[in-house]
Amino acid sequence: GFRRGEWTAVEVTTGALERCRTDGKAWNAIDALADSALADARSADERRAKGQLRGPMDGVPVFAKAIYDMDGLPTTGSNAEWARLFPEAVRRDALEVARLRRAGAIVLGKTAADDFAYHGSGTSSYTGQVRNPHDPTGTRTPGGSSAGSAVAVADGMAFAALGTDDGGSNRIPAVCTGVVGMKPTFGLVPRNGVIPTWPYLDTHGPLARFVADAALLLGVIAGPDP
Repeated sequence: GFRRGEWTAVEVTTGALERCRTDGKAWNAIDALADSALADARSADERRAKGQLRGPMDGVPVFAKAIYDMDGLPTTGSNAEWARLFPEAVRRDALEVARLRRAGAIVLGKTAADDFAYHGSGTSSYTGQVRNPHDPTGTRTPGGSSAGSAVAVADGMAFAALGTDDGGSNRIPAVCTGVVGMKPTFGLVPRNGVIPTWPYLDTHGPLARFVADAALLLGVIAGPDP
């Protein structure tokens, strides 16, 4: 669509942010939105016009889980007390987020999760219970702990999102919301700048609508941490 001129990164990002403010609020899926998204989208359109794309993810809106550091936003861990104690915005990106930016992806912000990614039902003391977009009654779980990332992808708020997985935190919400989630090989994706859960089990990986999209995102974030 970008190549055919059917839409611009600004148009896609604007639509994504509008859906985040409506559906994202309805499903309690969003931890925080970044102020930089539209400016980043304009830069992506400028690169495309000059034929200077950074890769296939240039201009594509994505999210990261609440336990990731992101320049300009506080790291809440989806926990109300942690957010109260540490309200200041951090001034660095987790390595995976930095790699997404270098690839030209539009980082929309952060998604809600279970407190500190420690459970499997999308229950956050900071944002409230994340809801499954396939069940307006609110009785079916979205899974967790990467609940907001899976819901954001399932609802079309973003094309893909970063999550973490120890005992199922990407795979469980993927099953519950009908998207693709995976637990990569331990150590394939570096963990610098992300609140740890279980250091000997933590893996980080993609949630996306299609296997090919998940593979594309994994290719951007994987690789050694110098």
